[in-house]
Amino acid sequence: MYDYIIVGGGSAGSVMANRLSAKSGNQVLLCEAGQDTPVGQVPKEILDSYPGTAYFDPRFHWTELKVHTQVVSHNNPEERPPLRKYEQARVLGGGSSINGQLANRGAPTDYDEWEARGAQGWNWNAVLPYFKKVERDMDFDGPYHGKEGRIPVRRIPQEHWNGHARAVAEAFKSAGYQFLPDQNGEFKDGYFPITISNMNESRVSAAIGYLDPETRKRSNLTISAETQVTKLLFEGTRCVGIKAVVKGQEQEFRGNEIILSSGAIHSPAHLMRAGIGAPMQLRDLGIDVVAAVPGVGQRLMDHPSISVSSFIRRGARATEEHTRRHILVGLRYSSGVPGIPKGDMFVAGVSKSAWHAVGEQIASMLLFVNKTFSETGQVRLQS
Repeated sequence: MYDYIIVGGGSAGSVMANRLSAKSGNQVLLCEAGQDTPVGQVPKEILDSYPGTAYFDPRFHWTELKVHTQVVSHNNPEERPPLRKYEQARVLGGGSSINGQLANRGAPTDYDEWEARGAQGWNWNAVLPYFKKVERDMDFDGPYHGKEGRIPVRRIPQEHWNGHARAVAEAFKSAGYQFLPDQNGEFKDGYFPITISNMNESRVSAAIGYLDPETRKRSNLTISAETQVTKLLFEGTRCVGIKAVVKGQEQEFRGNEIILSSGAIHSPAHLMRAGIGAPMQLRDLGIDVVAAVPGVGQRLMDHPSISVSSFIRRGARATEEHTRRHILVGLRYSSGVPGIPKGDMFVAGVSKSAWHAVGEQIASMLLFVNKTFSETGQVRLQS
């Protein structure tokens, strides 16, 4: 019997396991569907300062996950778009083990808007102490930065930038944008060195930072990797445990509190399979309704992006003389669209597009809409 069962050992689950097990009286079980990444056994692809090696490695993905990600025709919205592969991490540390290692905070206005829309306690002044608690900033201190957190953050100095990154920065400057040394301390339009969660040319994931050897020594913390949770167990409307397949064997675990930290897709899927969601959708799938909560799986949002690429001259290409990092410089700017807050756009200069010889010859400009305005996305079960 556990006090806490955490379903999903990603960026949130790793932190929860560390914090909850810090109190010796708590018995904590952390379940992760993917492989463990203890110190000394972290795959080199995850540790790589260049993230492209991990991001597309199927060993760290839900390889069978497919989703509908676009509307085929606005003139025929009922037409079903095709299913396509969607990369989601399946490894301890979750996305922090395979993503771009970018330590990019949202703008203060984002969090103030969250509270204005009902998320009490999530305004900028309330969340800033937690940003500071997470990080150990290697370059800056002051009111916006932490120095004692478990995740080191730093920037690649300009003298170590490759020719492409320097050219991109010069183009931003020529366009009239201001240089900002600290993207997470000055929230205005300008270009800056990208902040990364990386130390000594090595990724520091949530699992590496929060599930370190000392934390793993705690007798009250059990980390169960290769453990796919298949069912939430209920007594009435109270969740009392889980069923899971542990390294091929079905097992059952009971807990006083079950915490879902399985990400924006899998967490609502767990709830809906357990009978928590929109009653009509659940009944259509033959699922008994435990709790009618129509909002489960609704308003799924992501930021749209597009990449523009081209071959670059040999002398401008990324080399490994100083760093394997390939995203060194970024720009925050305002679209000027009426009614849209400032700083709604983000551009990153990507100095190589892949790890192989051809990818090293191709650079990109990666453009994001920093703020998502469509709220029509949703997670629904197929069966």
